[in-house]
Amino acid sequence: MDQKNAWKGDTMGTDNGRRKGAIGLFLVLCLLTETAFALRGMEKGAQLPDIDLVGISGEGGKLSQFSGEKGLVVIYWATWSSRSADLLSFAEKDLKRYEESGLKFIAINADHAEMPGESIALVKSTAEGAGVTFPVVLDPGLRGYNDIGIISVPTIIVIDNALRVVEAYPGFPSVARDEIPEHLDAFLGIQRAKRSDATEYLLAHTPKNHAMQYYNLGKRLFAMARTSKGLLPVVPENVIEKFDEAIRRDPDYLDPLLLKAIVYNEAKAFGKRDDTLRELARRGLVDEHEKKLAGFDPATLVDAAGLVKPEAEKALKETLGRILSPGPPAK
Repeated sequence: MDQKNAWKGDTMGTDNGRRKGAIGLFLVLCLLTETAFALRGMEKGAQLPDIDLVGISGEGGKLSQFSGEKGLVVIYWATWSSRSADLLSFAEKDLKRYEESGLKFIAINADHAEMPGESIALVKSTAEGAGVTFPVVLDPGLRGYNDIGIISVPTIIVIDNALRVVEAYPGFPSVARDEIPEHLDAFLGIQRAKRSDATEYLLAHTPKNHAMQYYNLGKRLFAMARTSKGLLPVVPENVIEKFDEAIRRDPDYLDPLLLKAIVYNEAKAFGKRDDTLRELARRGLVDEHEKKLAGFDPATLVDAAGLVKPEAEKALKETLGRILSPGPPAK
């Protein structure tokens, strides 16, 4: 296919910042509704459309042409998405070994519906920077993006050789680094080595029912609510609502309750902070892994009479820097 003829015109009538803002708003709306799966309007076992793709270096073709004997790992990504480069690199370094078991990989760019030459060059350089050696293609008009029902960029979709959906992972959260290989092993019938007790613990405590999505959303809103000097003038109720929803969805998930106590501490709402700390202490975080995730044992901050000790303020402030620092979430 002639790439120049297949891709004419300018980019969308919005710049990248406005596009990211619109997608961000859409993701927020998605989080506020019940979602059964990672693709809009598709469930596991549904067949993807055999979409037409345009190669940026080699030839394009139908989606089915890129499948291996067992199936295909499809990565929808964008140059403006910071997690996309991480996912591409992860796929190249940690997942490409599955090609020996009959899986192939393809990276489908979703920057714009129409792609001028400079945008295509950026796609190519970004993929090269991530070390990608599997095919990188374009989705003309983003028809596949819309037909498949992509909710978040990046998204990784595992399909079998009949284009049926096996699994999908939106947004590339840190837990996906463990879950994706585990699910690929199960799909391909590969026996996994016995995990360490620590790994078993962390996997057993992976948040359920989309609780992590609400926690991460609350964490981002919390960061936005702080002033340029890092102060929190009032309790941001929208943040507390997201943490409460995360707790409701998975009562065993520690982090929303911990960060909720930190929010109250930063806003100097000490009464609500103390109630939250007492709840953390009541839950009895006796496991060493949980204490490490929290950074302290809440039980040590509440005395026998149920009063919160003065050192709680310092302990929560020290934990705040760890939770809001760049890097993978604690769970």
